[in-house]
Amino acid sequence: MSCGLVLPVKGEVRWAGEPIRTLGEEYLRRVTHLGHANAIKDGLSCTENLQISTTLSGVHADPERLAQALEKVGLGRVGEIPTKVLSQGQKRRLALARLLLADTDLWILDEPFTALDTAAVATIRSTIEQHLARGGMVMLTTHQEVPIEARVRKQLELQP
Repeated sequence: MSCGLVLPVKGEVRWAGEPIRTLGEEYLRRVTHLGHANAIKDGLSCTENLQISTTLSGVHADPERLAQALEKVGLGRVGEIPTKVLSQGQKRRLALARLLLADTDLWILDEPFTALDTAAVATIRSTIEQHLARGGMVMLTTHQEVPIEARVRKQLELQP
């Protein structure tokens, strides 16, 4: 619902007081959504995947900036190989590298820490905290206890 992909059964989702359905593209330009699936093309390299995703989101990322993002998530040495040979953890790191290049206010993240080792969790946690410190917002789902520092924090725990 927060991404505008499905309608709420009751009520509406609003951004700055306006229904997101009315805002359309204006709202979507302010959101980065990383779902459970990594949304990468196996036949493309890590660099090519990042280039396409940044271009589609309207962000200009020169080759140096792409390389820095890959290096930060631990993929600097595999940036030019096809992603089909990467492990699940490496594929998740690649998907999360998009956060380093995002220029949006709201990040909606579905299980961002899945398939990541301790070092990668720390990197992504730090990236999220930096986004929050700059005044950004993050909505995330997780089954893992990963403490995130934030000025304002609201937590919703769903029980079966």
